[in-house]
Amino acid sequence: MRDPNSPAEPRSKIVLKLIVTCSIASAATLLVIGIIVVVLAQYAADHQPASLAGARTFINSREGLPRNLAENYLDFSFNYPASWELSPATGKDKASSFVKVERKLPDDFTIETFSVGYYSRDATTPAGAHGFAKMAGLIEAQLSKQMPEYQKLSEGRTTINRHDGYEFRFRAMARQTPHGDVTIWGRVALLAESNPALGRGPVLFMIASSLAPGVQGIDDVGVKGELPVIVNSFKLGPAQRSF
Repeated sequence: MRDPNSPAEPRSKIVLKLIVTCSIASAATLLVIGIIVVVLAQYAADHQPASLAGARTFINSREGLPRNLAENYLDFSFNYPASWELSPATGKDKASSFVKVERKLPDDFTIETFSVGYYSRDATTPAGAHGFAKMAGLIEAQLSKQMPEYQKLSEGRTTINRHDGYEFRFRAMARQTPHGDVTIWGRVALLAESNPALGRGPVLFMIASSLAPGVQGIDDVGVKGELPVIVNSFKLGPAQRSF
């Protein structure tokens, strides 16, 4: 408290003190804002899906396809991380899928997979949700025999990068692997035909394991890890090739 008998401070000195005080407060505020921005930027970097930087593009082609795939050919394309491997069996004889790409650990253990097959709707299978449910049931019956400890989690309508369809979700287990017991989560999506008159369309297989960073359950498949790069870029129809 200032002594009432002491001489008053010059007005210019008071103004200078106010300026210095405001400058310090402003600097502190800017520092806090700067810290918040850095923290938010780091959070976004840690939680965003894999970047398209250096990604490769797969464009389906009729060239060299075995008869079963050639007769059920579909135009589609997608991007996938450059670190993923394109299966050598892609488009080869006896292949049941047009393409398969995998994310592997250094010891060649697969932790995420994406593949594209097809369905063919016969005259007895209706279009729409009922037809999708019937075809999904046939695929699931085969898959349940191949996946250990298979358990269906849900099924219903879905959308993949603006393409409507129908999917079922499942869980399975891989026991006593070099990485211990590994949980496997998967989604199988049948997308609507781009040309209904053909009666066929793509089947997307999306699989991620508990070894994939960020993947902790079925709701993370195609949302976390590196699968979003593929899922969010998948397109039906002819793609323009760059030369």
